[in-house]
Amino acid sequence: MALKSHQSFTQLTSSLFHIAGENTDRLSPKPRWTGSETFDRINHRAYKFGETVAANGTHTGQRIETRVKMLDSQRT
Repeated sequence: MALKSHQSFTQLTSSLFHIAGENTDRLSPKPRWTGSETFDRINHRAYKFGETVAANGTHTGQRIETRVKMLDSQRT
């Protein structure tokens, strides 16, 4: 569950970067406005967030996945 939640959170942050107009493709995975340390800290927090969601049950994870799907549908 933690891995799935982490993936959902990563997808959500990617969607937010996309909405903000940042380039998050595979060739340039780091947003222009964040330094390497900041990006690594964001990734670490995303992982910890996934662990927290897993520890608290699936309801929060489902809400995140629903939000990610909604953002994805708006993006296309």
